[in-house]
Amino acid sequence: MRVNNLLSPRRPRKTARSHEGEIITMAPDLMWGADGSKVFTVKEGWSWVFAAVDHFNAECGGMVPGWP
Repeated sequence: MRVNNLLSPRRPRKTARSHEGEIITMAPDLMWGADGSKVFTVKEGWSWVFAAVDHFNAECGGMVPGWP
């Protein structure tokens, strides 16, 4: 990510913000969340799995395997 300049910019927080722990949209396909996780497989060793999830219904829109 860093090599290809794909990291998000860092912004200093001015004040603490309260968060109720929920992000809910009014309809599907308005806001998506994405995250990656490093996993170990017997055949391939360490690898990455990335998932995209819709915030409306928590539906997984896709998973992409990655390689180190």
